Amino acid sequence: MLMNSNLFFYLIIPVLSTITFVLSYKYSFYGLVGTIIYQVYYLTNVLIHMENGKVSPIYDFYWFVQNGLWTSAIVVPMILIITYGLFLLLWFGNSKFHR
Repeated sequence: MLMNSNLFFYLIIPVLSTITFVLSYKYSFYGLVGTIIYQVYYLTNVLIHMENGKVSPIYDFYWFVQNGLWTSAIVVPMILIITYGLFLLLWFGNSKFHR
């Protein structure tokens, strides 16, 4: 599970995100860096394998653009908002727990 790119996706990025979480709220946007990098990778993979406006589910393994590439304009910001929202929820819970 921790070979090649999975090392980044399942170990390095979560560890860095957790460190960012523990350090301070003012660094909270750094936690989005891993998500942004993964979104760039995913969309690049989808665009490279697009044929006649369609992408095989083999490459669009989350099915984000099966209804068209325009859906990425909705999915990308939505994923960033959800990721940051989860961070804020965890940070708020952490700050309440440690008071």
